[in-house]
Amino acid sequence: MALASIGCVSGSWVRESADAPIEMAALSAIEVNASTLEDVLDMFGAPLSVWEFNSTAAAVAYGWYESHLYNVRVSYKVNAGNTSDFNYDRAEAQMNGVVFFFDENWILRSWRAGRLKDLLEEGIRKRPSLPPPS
Repeated sequence: MALASIGCVSGSWVRESADAPIEMAALSAIEVNASTLEDVLDMFGAPLSVWEFNSTAAAVAYGWYESHLYNVRVSYKVNAGNTSDFNYDRAEAQMNGVVFFFDENWILRSWRAGRLKDLLEEGIRKRPSLPPPS
């Protein structure tokens, strides 16, 4: 009985979701080389992210996330020491999404779907930088 008073078993179920997914049927209504930025915004609303690429074009990203996590934790206090933990996460690493690419006239030229982390890390999204000093 003495051991039971210094230990703990806990469990949890966590469901997280962010933003609504874009349905593939809705994507079929968007036409490459015909649809405009206005068409995409009217259909899907405000994007998660927008950035310039190829100096005259723009990309627009939509993302969503849903997760179910089951957790069981067993702890046992050995001494009076302290514990701490740290967790770092990039939101887009867990998100699925769609990126739309527009030309300088705001006409849709292509789109890609997949994990936002993969789409952004493939060099599609480049961080802004200052020109080199002269």
